Amino acid sequence: MKKFLILLIYIFLATSLAAKTFIREYSYQAGEADSKLSARAIALEQVKRLLLEEVGVYISTSLEIETTEISNEVKELTKQDIEVISAGITETKIVDEKWNGESYWLKAEIQLDENDVLKRLEDLVNNTEYKKAIEDSRKTTDAALAEIEKLKLELEQEKDKNKQAELQQAYTYETEKLSSLDLYDKGCEAFYNDDLQQAVSFLQESVKIDPSSISAWFTLGIVNQINSDYGQAIKCYNKILELDSLDLYALVGLGDIYQDKHDYDQAISYYKKALKIDPQDISAYINLAMTYENIEYYDEAIACYEEMMKFNTDNEYEIGCLARIYEFKEDYPNAIKYYLLVIEQSPDDLMNLMYLGDAYFKTENYSQAIAAYSNALVLEPENIWVLNSLGQAYFYLGDREKGYKYYIKSAQMGDTEIQNWCDTYGIEWRITNNPPKN
Repeated sequence: MKKFLILLIYIFLATSLAAKTFIREYSYQAGEADSKLSARAIALEQVKRLLLEEVGVYISTSLEIETTEISNEVKELTKQDIEVISAGITETKIVDEKWNGESYWLKAEIQLDENDVLKRLEDLVNNTEYKKAIEDSRKTTDAALAEIEKLKLELEQEKDKNKQAELQQAYTYETEKLSSLDLYDKGCEAFYNDDLQQAVSFLQESVKIDPSSISAWFTLGIVNQINSDYGQAIKCYNKILELDSLDLYALVGLGDIYQDKHDYDQAISYYKKALKIDPQDISAYINLAMTYENIEYYDEAIACYEEMMKFNTDNEYEIGCLARIYEFKEDYPNAIKYYLLVIEQSPDDLMNLMYLGDAYFKTENYSQAIAAYSNALVLEPENIWVLNSLGQAYFYLGDREKGYKYYIKSAQMGDTEIQNWCDTYGIEWRITNNPPKN
Protein backbone atom coordinates (compact mmCIF):
# COMPACT_ATOMS: atom_id res chain seq x y z
CA MET A 1 0.00 0.00 0.00
CA LYS A 2 2.89 2.37 0.76
CA LYS A 3 4.36 1.83 -2.71
CA PHE A 4 0.95 2.61 -4.19
CA LEU A 5 0.78 5.74 -2.07
CA ILE A 6 4.18 7.03 -3.17
CA LEU A 7 3.36 6.27 -6.79
CA LEU A 8 0.23 8.40 -6.47
CA ILE A 9 2.43 11.25 -5.25
CA TYR A 10 4.83 10.60 -8.12
CA ILE A 11 2.08 10.70 -10.75
CA PHE A 12 0.56 13.88 -9.39
CA LEU A 13 3.83 15.74 -9.00
CA ALA A 14 4.83 14.76 -12.56
CA THR A 15 2.04 16.93 -13.88
CA SER A 16 1.57 19.71 -11.33
CA LEU A 17 4.61 20.42 -9.16
CA ALA A 18 6.54 23.49 -10.23
CA ALA A 19 9.94 24.65 -9.01
CA LYS A 20 9.43 26.31 -5.62
CA THR A 21 11.57 27.86 -2.89
CA PHE A 22 10.71 27.77 0.81
CA ILE A 23 12.44 30.23 3.17
CA ARG A 24 12.20 30.28 6.97
CA GLU A 25 14.02 32.00 9.85
CA TYR A 26 14.69 30.84 13.37
CA SER A 27 16.27 32.55 16.37
CA TYR A 28 17.54 30.42 19.26
CA GLN A 29 17.91 32.07 22.64
CA ALA A 30 21.03 30.55 24.15
CA GLY A 31 21.12 29.40 27.75
CA GLU A 32 24.00 29.30 30.20
CA ALA A 33 24.92 25.81 29.02
CA ASP A 34 25.23 26.88 25.39
CA SER A 35 28.27 27.78 23.35
CA LYS A 36 28.20 29.32 19.90
CA LEU A 37 28.52 25.82 18.40
CA SER A 38 25.71 24.30 20.44
CA ALA A 39 23.44 27.29 19.78
CA ARG A 40 24.08 27.02 16.05
CA ALA A 41 23.44 23.26 16.02
CA ILE A 42 20.08 23.69 17.76
CA ALA A 43 19.04 26.67 15.62
CA LEU A 44 19.96 24.83 12.43
CA GLU A 45 17.95 21.75 13.40
CA GLN A 46 14.90 23.84 14.31
CA VAL A 47 14.92 25.86 11.08
CA LYS A 48 15.29 22.64 9.09
CA ARG A 49 12.24 21.23 10.85
CA LEU A 50 10.19 24.33 10.07
CA LEU A 51 11.16 24.05 6.41
CA LEU A 52 10.49 20.32 6.22
CA GLU A 53 7.09 20.81 7.84
CA GLU A 54 6.19 23.42 5.21
CA VAL A 55 7.47 21.25 2.37
CA GLY A 56 5.56 18.26 3.72
CA VAL A 57 2.32 20.25 3.97
CA TYR A 58 2.79 21.51 0.42
CA ILE A 59 3.22 18.02 -1.03
CA SER A 60 0.55 16.48 1.20
CA THR A 61 -2.01 19.17 0.33
CA SER A 62 -1.33 18.69 -3.36
CA LEU A 63 -1.88 14.96 -2.94
CA GLU A 64 -5.17 15.42 -1.08
CA ILE A 65 -6.49 17.74 -3.78
CA GLU A 66 -5.74 15.15 -6.43
CA THR A 67 -6.95 12.04 -4.54
CA THR A 68 -10.16 13.01 -2.76
CA GLU A 69 -11.48 9.43 -2.82
CA ILE A 70 -8.66 7.79 -0.87
CA SER A 71 -9.52 5.99 2.36
CA ASN A 72 -8.84 7.30 5.87
CA GLU A 73 -6.24 4.56 6.32
CA VAL A 74 -4.31 5.75 3.29
CA LYS A 75 -4.60 9.36 4.44
CA GLU A 76 -3.00 8.41 7.74
CA LEU A 77 -0.20 6.61 5.92
CA THR A 78 0.22 9.67 3.74
CA LYS A 79 1.09 11.81 6.76
CA GLN A 80 3.67 9.32 7.96
CA ASP A 81 5.23 8.83 4.55
CA ILE A 82 5.30 12.52 3.69
CA GLU A 83 7.36 13.20 6.80
CA VAL A 84 9.96 10.69 5.64
CA ILE A 85 9.79 11.80 2.01
CA SER A 86 10.28 15.49 2.87
CA ALA A 87 13.45 14.69 4.81
CA GLY A 88 14.75 12.44 2.05
CA ILE A 89 14.19 14.57 -1.03
CA THR A 90 15.32 18.02 0.12
CA GLU A 91 18.49 19.89 1.04
CA THR A 92 18.53 22.79 3.50
CA LYS A 93 20.81 25.67 2.51
CA ILE A 94 21.89 28.42 4.91
CA VAL A 95 21.13 31.87 3.47
CA ASP A 96 22.37 33.96 6.41
CA GLU A 97 23.27 33.52 10.09
CA LYS A 98 24.25 35.73 13.05
CA TRP A 99 25.49 35.15 16.62
CA ASN A 100 25.50 37.98 19.16
CA GLY A 101 26.58 35.98 22.18
CA GLU A 102 23.02 35.57 23.44
CA SER A 103 21.04 34.29 20.48
CA TYR A 104 21.77 32.54 17.22
CA TRP A 105 19.71 33.61 14.20
CA LEU A 106 19.50 31.54 11.04
CA LYS A 107 17.80 32.06 7.70
CA ALA A 108 17.60 28.99 5.47
CA GLU A 109 15.88 27.75 2.33
CA ILE A 110 14.82 24.58 0.58
CA GLN A 111 14.44 24.57 -3.19
CA LEU A 112 12.26 21.96 -4.84
CA ASP A 113 13.14 21.19 -8.42
CA GLU A 114 10.48 19.15 -10.21
CA ASN A 115 12.77 16.68 -11.95
CA ASP A 116 14.95 16.22 -8.89
CA VAL A 117 11.95 15.63 -6.62
CA LEU A 118 10.51 13.06 -9.01
CA LYS A 119 13.78 11.17 -9.22
CA ARG A 120 14.19 11.13 -5.46
CA LEU A 121 10.64 9.92 -4.95
CA GLU A 122 11.30 7.09 -7.36
CA ASP A 123 14.51 6.26 -5.51
CA LEU A 124 12.67 6.08 -2.20
CA VAL A 125 10.13 3.63 -3.63
CA ASN A 126 12.91 1.17 -4.41
CA ASN A 127 15.57 1.99 -1.82
CA THR A 128 14.50 0.62 1.56
CA GLU A 129 17.99 1.08 3.01
CA TYR A 130 18.02 4.80 2.20
CA LYS A 131 14.53 5.18 3.64
CA LYS A 132 15.60 3.38 6.82
CA ALA A 133 18.62 5.68 7.14
CA ILE A 134 16.33 8.73 6.92
CA GLU A 135 13.99 7.29 9.55
CA ASP A 136 16.88 6.39 11.87
CA SER A 137 18.37 9.87 11.50
CA ARG A 138 15.06 11.47 12.41
CA LYS A 139 14.66 9.23 15.47
CA THR A 140 18.18 10.07 16.64
CA THR A 141 17.53 13.79 16.19
CA ASP A 142 14.23 13.61 18.10
CA ALA A 143 15.94 11.79 20.95
CA ALA A 144 18.81 14.31 21.04
CA LEU A 145 16.45 17.31 21.12
CA ALA A 146 14.39 15.74 23.91
CA GLU A 147 17.54 15.02 25.90
CA ILE A 148 18.82 18.57 25.33
CA GLU A 149 15.63 20.04 26.79
CA LYS A 150 15.78 17.67 29.74
CA LEU A 151 19.42 18.45 30.48
CA LYS A 152 18.83 22.19 30.14
CA LEU A 153 16.15 22.06 32.84
CA GLU A 154 18.34 19.93 35.10
CA LEU A 155 21.24 22.36 34.70
CA GLU A 156 19.04 25.30 35.68
CA GLN A 157 17.96 23.53 38.86
CA GLU A 158 21.21 21.79 39.85
CA LYS A 159 23.30 23.53 42.56
CA ASP A 160 26.07 20.97 43.00
CA LYS A 161 29.14 21.99 40.97
CA ASN A 162 30.28 18.44 40.25
CA LYS A 163 26.86 17.38 39.02
CA GLN A 164 26.65 20.57 36.96
CA ALA A 165 29.90 19.59 35.25
CA GLU A 166 28.53 16.15 34.47
CA LEU A 167 25.30 17.60 33.10
CA GLN A 168 27.24 20.15 31.04
CA GLN A 169 29.33 17.37 29.50
CA ALA A 170 26.18 15.42 28.64
CA TYR A 171 24.56 18.55 27.21
CA THR A 172 27.57 19.24 24.98
CA TYR A 173 27.54 15.64 23.79
CA GLU A 174 23.86 15.82 22.78
CA THR A 175 24.30 19.12 20.91
CA GLU A 176 27.32 17.66 19.12
CA LYS A 177 25.02 14.89 17.94
CA LEU A 178 23.01 17.52 16.07
CA SER A 179 26.18 18.75 14.35
CA SER A 180 27.03 15.16 13.48
CA LEU A 181 23.58 14.65 11.98
CA ASP A 182 23.94 17.79 9.87
CA LEU A 183 27.23 16.44 8.47
CA TYR A 184 25.52 13.10 7.93
CA ASP A 185 22.77 14.80 5.89
CA LYS A 186 25.44 16.56 3.80
CA GLY A 187 27.21 13.25 3.28
CA CYS A 188 23.97 11.65 2.06
CA GLU A 189 23.39 14.56 -0.30
CA ALA A 190 26.91 14.21 -1.74
CA PHE A 191 26.39 10.45 -2.05
CA TYR A 192 23.13 11.00 -3.89
CA ASN A 193 24.91 13.38 -6.28
CA ASP A 194 27.64 10.77 -6.93
CA ASP A 195 30.32 12.90 -5.27
CA LEU A 196 31.72 9.94 -3.36
CA GLN A 197 34.90 11.67 -2.25
CA GLN A 198 32.92 14.51 -0.65
CA ALA A 199 30.49 11.99 0.85
CA VAL A 200 33.35 10.13 2.55
CA SER A 201 34.70 13.42 3.91
CA PHE A 202 31.37 14.51 5.45
CA LEU A 203 30.56 11.07 6.82
CA GLN A 204 33.99 10.63 8.39
CA GLU A 205 33.54 13.99 10.16
CA SER A 206 30.08 12.89 11.26
CA VAL A 207 31.27 9.67 12.92
CA LYS A 208 34.26 11.49 14.39
CA ILE A 209 31.87 13.78 16.28
CA ASP A 210 29.39 11.04 17.11
CA PRO A 211 30.94 7.55 16.93
CA SER A 212 27.60 6.05 18.06
CA SER A 213 25.76 7.01 14.85
CA ILE A 214 24.82 3.72 13.20
CA SER A 215 23.25 5.52 10.23
CA ALA A 216 26.45 7.43 9.48
CA TRP A 217 28.63 4.31 9.84
CA PHE A 218 26.28 2.38 7.58
CA THR A 219 26.24 5.02 4.83
CA LEU A 220 30.00 5.39 5.06
CA GLY A 221 30.26 1.62 4.70
CA ILE A 222 28.14 1.68 1.56
CA VAL A 223 30.20 4.49 0.01
CA ASN A 224 33.46 2.66 0.76
CA GLN A 225 31.97 -0.52 -0.68
CA ILE A 226 31.06 1.29 -3.90
CA ASN A 227 34.62 2.64 -4.02
CA SER A 228 35.86 -0.97 -3.64
CA ASP A 229 37.60 0.07 -0.44
CA TYR A 230 36.54 -3.17 1.19
CA GLY A 231 38.86 -2.84 4.17
CA GLN A 232 37.28 0.45 5.26
CA ALA A 233 33.78 -0.82 4.51
CA ILE A 234 34.36 -3.88 6.71
CA LYS A 235 35.57 -1.60 9.52
CA CYS A 236 32.39 0.47 9.22
CA TYR A 237 30.07 -2.53 9.36
CA ASN A 238 32.04 -4.09 12.23
CA LYS A 239 31.76 -0.79 14.11
CA ILE A 240 27.99 -1.02 13.72
CA LEU A 241 28.03 -4.55 15.13
CA GLU A 242 30.02 -3.28 18.13
CA LEU A 243 27.18 -0.82 18.75
CA ASP A 244 24.41 -3.30 17.93
CA SER A 245 25.33 -6.93 17.43
CA LEU A 246 21.88 -7.62 15.95
CA ASP A 247 22.05 -5.03 13.17
CA LEU A 248 20.69 -6.85 10.15
CA TYR A 249 21.90 -4.36 7.53
CA ALA A 250 25.52 -4.53 8.72
CA LEU A 251 25.50 -8.33 8.57
CA VAL A 252 24.06 -8.34 5.05
CA GLY A 253 26.54 -5.63 4.06
CA LEU A 254 29.44 -7.77 5.27
CA GLY A 255 28.03 -10.73 3.38
CA ASP A 256 27.88 -8.63 0.21
CA ILE A 257 31.50 -7.51 0.59
CA TYR A 258 32.80 -11.03 1.05
CA GLN A 259 30.73 -12.19 -1.90
CA ASP A 260 32.34 -9.41 -4.01
CA LYS A 261 35.73 -10.60 -2.75
CA HIS A 262 34.80 -14.21 -3.72
CA ASP A 263 35.20 -15.30 -0.11
CA TYR A 264 32.00 -17.30 -0.29
CA ASP A 265 32.36 -19.11 3.03
CA GLN A 266 32.50 -15.79 4.87
CA ALA A 267 29.62 -14.41 2.82
CA ILE A 268 27.44 -17.43 3.64
CA SER A 269 28.33 -17.12 7.33
CA TYR A 270 27.16 -13.49 7.53
CA TYR A 271 23.97 -14.09 5.56
CA LYS A 272 23.10 -16.97 7.91
CA LYS A 273 23.73 -14.74 10.93
CA ALA A 274 21.34 -12.19 9.44
CA LEU A 275 18.69 -14.87 8.91
CA LYS A 276 18.98 -16.00 12.53
CA ILE A 277 17.97 -12.47 13.51
CA ASP A 278 15.21 -12.22 10.89
CA PRO A 279 14.30 -15.55 9.24
CA GLN A 280 12.19 -13.69 6.69
CA ASP A 281 14.69 -11.10 5.47
CA ILE A 282 14.41 -11.08 1.69
CA SER A 283 17.82 -9.46 1.00
CA ALA A 284 19.70 -12.00 3.11
CA TYR A 285 17.88 -14.92 1.49
CA ILE A 286 18.36 -13.66 -2.07
CA ASN A 287 22.06 -12.93 -1.56
CA LEU A 288 22.61 -16.24 0.21
CA ALA A 289 20.94 -18.06 -2.70
CA MET A 290 23.08 -16.13 -5.21
CA THR A 291 26.22 -17.08 -3.27
CA TYR A 292 25.23 -20.75 -3.41
CA GLU A 293 24.66 -20.38 -7.16
CA ASN A 294 28.12 -18.87 -7.60
CA ILE A 295 29.72 -21.96 -6.06
CA GLU A 296 27.24 -24.29 -7.81
CA TYR A 297 25.58 -25.45 -4.58
CA TYR A 298 22.32 -25.65 -6.46
CA ASP A 299 20.35 -27.71 -3.93
CA GLU A 300 21.14 -25.17 -1.20
CA ALA A 301 20.10 -22.31 -3.51
CA ILE A 302 16.84 -24.10 -4.30
CA ALA A 303 16.17 -24.53 -0.57
CA CYS A 304 16.60 -20.76 -0.08
CA TYR A 305 14.10 -19.85 -2.79
CA GLU A 306 11.60 -22.46 -1.62
CA GLU A 307 11.84 -21.11 1.93
CA MET A 308 11.26 -17.57 0.66
CA MET A 309 8.13 -18.68 -1.17
CA LYS A 310 6.60 -19.77 2.15
CA PHE A 311 6.38 -16.19 3.42
CA ASN A 312 6.72 -14.01 0.32
CA THR A 313 3.46 -14.01 -1.65
CA ASP A 314 4.91 -11.85 -4.44
CA ASN A 315 7.15 -14.70 -5.54
CA GLU A 316 7.55 -14.32 -9.30
CA TYR A 317 11.26 -13.61 -8.83
CA GLU A 318 11.79 -16.76 -6.77
CA ILE A 319 9.92 -18.91 -9.31
CA GLY A 320 12.08 -17.59 -12.14
CA CYS A 321 15.24 -18.26 -10.13
CA LEU A 322 14.12 -21.82 -9.40
CA ALA A 323 13.52 -22.41 -13.09
CA ARG A 324 17.00 -21.14 -13.95
CA ILE A 325 18.71 -23.23 -11.26
CA TYR A 326 16.93 -26.40 -12.33
CA GLU A 327 18.11 -25.70 -15.88
CA PHE A 328 21.67 -25.29 -14.57
CA LYS A 329 21.25 -28.70 -12.91
CA GLU A 330 20.00 -30.09 -16.23
CA ASP A 331 16.77 -31.04 -14.48
CA TYR A 332 14.71 -29.89 -17.45
CA PRO A 333 11.28 -31.21 -16.34
CA ASN A 334 11.44 -29.07 -13.19
CA ALA A 335 12.90 -26.16 -15.15
CA ILE A 336 9.96 -26.34 -17.57
CA LYS A 337 7.52 -26.56 -14.66
CA TYR A 338 8.78 -23.32 -13.09
CA TYR A 339 9.19 -21.47 -16.40
CA LEU A 340 5.53 -22.21 -17.14
CA LEU A 341 4.58 -20.87 -13.70
CA VAL A 342 6.49 -17.63 -14.12
CA ILE A 343 5.20 -17.14 -17.67
CA GLU A 344 1.67 -17.65 -16.38
CA GLN A 345 2.26 -14.59 -14.17
CA SER A 346 4.10 -12.59 -16.86
CA PRO A 347 3.15 -13.87 -20.32
CA ASP A 348 5.06 -11.04 -22.03
CA ASP A 349 8.42 -11.93 -20.47
CA LEU A 350 10.66 -12.52 -23.49
CA MET A 351 13.60 -13.93 -21.52
CA ASN A 352 11.61 -16.62 -19.73
CA LEU A 353 9.81 -17.57 -22.94
CA MET A 354 13.19 -18.12 -24.56
CA TYR A 355 14.52 -20.06 -21.57
CA LEU A 356 11.38 -22.22 -21.69
CA GLY A 357 12.01 -22.85 -25.37
CA ASP A 358 15.62 -23.79 -24.62
CA ALA A 359 14.52 -26.23 -21.91
CA TYR A 360 12.08 -27.91 -24.32
CA PHE A 361 14.82 -27.97 -26.99
CA LYS A 362 17.25 -29.73 -24.64
CA THR A 363 14.64 -32.42 -23.98
CA GLU A 364 14.23 -32.82 -27.78
CA ASN A 365 10.65 -31.60 -27.55
CA TYR A 366 11.08 -29.42 -30.62
CA SER A 367 7.38 -28.73 -31.22
CA GLN A 368 6.97 -27.23 -27.73
CA ALA A 369 10.24 -25.34 -28.16
CA ILE A 370 8.91 -23.84 -31.40
CA ALA A 371 5.67 -22.85 -29.63
CA ALA A 372 7.61 -21.01 -26.91
CA TYR A 373 9.94 -19.32 -29.40
CA SER A 374 6.97 -18.33 -31.57
CA ASN A 375 5.35 -16.58 -28.59
CA ALA A 376 8.61 -14.75 -28.06
CA LEU A 377 8.68 -13.78 -31.75
CA VAL A 378 5.30 -12.09 -31.36
CA LEU A 379 6.86 -9.85 -28.71
CA GLU A 380 10.01 -9.04 -30.75
CA PRO A 381 9.63 -10.03 -34.44
CA GLU A 382 13.17 -8.91 -35.33
CA ASN A 383 15.07 -10.35 -32.37
CA ILE A 384 18.07 -12.31 -33.75
CA TRP A 385 18.19 -14.65 -30.75
CA VAL A 386 14.56 -15.60 -31.29
CA LEU A 387 14.96 -16.01 -35.06
CA ASN A 388 18.03 -18.23 -34.71
CA SER A 389 16.37 -20.38 -32.04
CA LEU A 390 13.31 -20.89 -34.22
CA GLY A 391 15.46 -21.74 -37.22
CA GLN A 392 17.47 -24.28 -35.27
CA ALA A 393 14.34 -25.89 -33.75
CA TYR A 394 12.75 -26.28 -37.19
CA PHE A 395 15.92 -27.89 -38.55
CA TYR A 396 15.94 -30.39 -35.69
CA LEU A 397 12.26 -31.05 -36.29
CA GLY A 398 13.10 -31.83 -39.90
CA ASP A 399 11.38 -28.82 -41.46
CA ARG A 400 14.33 -27.43 -43.44
CA GLU A 401 12.19 -24.92 -45.38
CA LYS A 402 11.12 -23.08 -42.22
CA GLY A 403 14.60 -23.46 -40.75
CA TYR A 404 16.05 -21.63 -43.77
CA LYS A 405 13.29 -19.02 -43.53
CA TYR A 406 14.23 -17.92 -40.01
CA TYR A 407 17.98 -18.13 -40.62
CA ILE A 408 17.61 -15.92 -43.70
CA LYS A 409 15.59 -13.42 -41.68
CA SER A 410 18.30 -13.44 -39.00
CA ALA A 411 20.97 -12.81 -41.65
CA GLN A 412 18.93 -9.92 -43.03
CA MET A 413 18.72 -8.48 -39.51
CA GLY A 414 22.54 -8.35 -39.40
CA ASP A 415 23.72 -11.61 -37.75
CA THR A 416 27.16 -11.95 -39.36
CA GLU A 417 27.63 -15.55 -38.20
CA ILE A 418 24.42 -16.63 -39.94
CA GLN A 419 25.32 -14.52 -42.98
CA ASN A 420 28.60 -16.42 -43.29
CA TRP A 421 26.77 -19.73 -42.82
CA CYS A 422 24.34 -18.85 -45.62
CA ASP A 423 27.19 -17.79 -47.90
CA THR A 424 29.06 -21.05 -47.20
CA TYR A 425 26.08 -23.16 -48.24
CA GLY A 426 25.03 -20.95 -51.16
CA ILE A 427 21.83 -19.68 -49.53
CA GLU A 428 20.85 -16.24 -50.79
CA TRP A 429 19.90 -13.96 -47.94
CA ARG A 430 20.49 -10.48 -49.36
CA ILE A 431 17.48 -8.34 -50.21
CA THR A 432 17.62 -7.13 -53.81
CA ASN A 433 15.63 -4.29 -55.29
CA ASN A 434 16.19 -5.01 -58.97
CA PRO A 435 13.42 -3.54 -61.19
CA PRO A 436 11.33 -6.11 -63.10
CA LYS A 437 12.44 -6.81 -66.65
CA ASN A 438 10.17 -5.66 -69.48
